[in-house]
Amino acid sequence: MPTVNDHFVTKGSAIRALYNHLLKILNGFGPVKEMPKKTSIHIDRKSALVGVETRKDCLLLTIKADHHIDHPRIEKF
Repeated sequence: MPTVNDHFVTKGSAIRALYNHLLKILNGFGPVKEMPKKTSIHIDRKSALVGVETRKDCLLLTIKADHHIDHPRIEKF
């Protein structure tokens, strides 16, 4: 079973710092649980909250929201 650290082995320290900052923000909503999977890290609070895919120079986020988020950097799939 993969660990959270496994997702950052070949990534730069800036990507890990960005992930840690994301966790800090999400913990502001209440305690969250990290659930590492083979290709991503699921972050749950009371239910699914965010899926994180690590890349060489960025994080791809899948955000669970109950409304449309109108922002040019966010796409609905």
